[in-house]
Amino acid sequence: MVSGALVLEWRDTTFGAPNDAPSGVDDEPGRPVAVRFPALRCEGHRPEACSPRPGAEGELEAPVVRDPAARGSRRGTESSSATMSCPSTGLSRPRRSERQPVETVELSPSSWADFERLFRRYHGVQAGCWCMFYHREGPTGPLQNKSRQEANRRDHHALLLRGHAHGILVYRDGKPIGWCQFGRREDLPRVERGRKYRSMASTLGPPPSWRITCFFVDRPCRRSGVARVALHAALEAIRRRGGGIVEAYPATSGRAVATWFGTIGMFEREGFAVVRPFGQSNVLVRREIR
Repeated sequence: MVSGALVLEWRDTTFGAPNDAPSGVDDEPGRPVAVRFPALRCEGHRPEACSPRPGAEGELEAPVVRDPAARGSRRGTESSSATMSCPSTGLSRPRRSERQPVETVELSPSSWADFERLFRRYHGVQAGCWCMFYHREGPTGPLQNKSRQEANRRDHHALLLRGHAHGILVYRDGKPIGWCQFGRREDLPRVERGRKYRSMASTLGPPPSWRITCFFVDRPCRRSGVARVALHAALEAIRRRGGGIVEAYPATSGRAVATWFGTIGMFEREGFAVVRPFGQSNVLVRREIR
């Protein structure tokens, strides 16, 4: 199974029609927390060479916490390091001197401009969603409407300022290249409004405290482990906020419609357990963060 960064397509029929306008911030909107991961490059540092052959996977070792006084981040004071390599391309393993730093930062008012920078390159992602779909309780209009797309951007920023939007930005060489959205259950209500979720809700036990709903990775950096780094950082952010039951809906096949939820391999590496199937190509997984 290929895991890591994902190509996201907004075609979900479980949670709404493709034209639905997809609407969240930091409980601690002050100082953002940064985590740094030295990453390996492949084939002469050309990012387009980081697409694996079928079945290839990137590598991610457990983070090692560093002394912030000895190694701070430009965006925060908490940092850690791990080794992430690009998937196999048939070439020899890159030398240690070729490692490339990857940094993760929580979404905050100070990092909002970088979120915009990443999403504007793709016209707001998913035809102008701006990662608002799961923040809204229901449809709000066609995404083809430019005013609706701009409203999504403004609404996401407003939620951020009110403390109801959460996410992780991944940077390489100072450029935002990846995104993971997480949030409290009440801040991402669209999931449980879906027909399939409602039909199984009574069998799931206690409701989750948190949800992880979306991943997005800059096209040249896909399939190089970026999404897995973002997921790990999101779980650490949830831990800092007291933890609880975390729920997600990863795909079990690369041909799944809802691939923006991540892949099952990503979540299994982080200790998630499958609760039950969630459609034909996704599963509902949970883990308690303490």
